[in-house]
Amino acid sequence: MFTDLKKHDVGTGKGSQAKKGFDTPTLIEIWRTAPYLIDGRALTILDVLSKKHNPGDRHGKTSDLTKQELTDMAQYVLSL
Repeated sequence: MFTDLKKHDVGTGKGSQAKKGFDTPTLIEIWRTAPYLIDGRALTILDVLSKKHNPGDRHGKTSDLTKQELTDMAQYVLSL
């Protein structure tokens, strides 16, 4: 199902939503659901994986990946 069906604080909540756990949606056909993150601030999956929208690796450990590896990962996720 490409989800753990749990709630996680991914650091995107602001104001009353800060520290709130958010549902982990399935990655299957995620290409249908853009824009991404709770408030739509990430326009692409690559944006979700980038340092700007993934501080502290809260959406996955991507900070050590090269640009090509991030691109490859985004393409993989979009292929599901």
